[in-house]
Amino acid sequence: MGLTYRSITISNDFFFRKGVAGDWSNHLSPEMAARLDAVVEDALRGTGFTFAAGGDSST
Repeated sequence: MGLTYRSITISNDFFFRKGVAGDWSNHLSPEMAARLDAVVEDALRGTGFTFAAGGDSST
């Protein structure tokens, strides 16, 4: 029994991001950004990965 694959088209323009470093600051309030930092930091805890919250992501 084989699998059949078919192509789909997503028409929601908001699904795709611009890909511009720092553009998140145009969409998130400072409170939302702080909450996201906390969630990511918690998710990365114990993995060996680190990040600098509030750092310049444009470089």
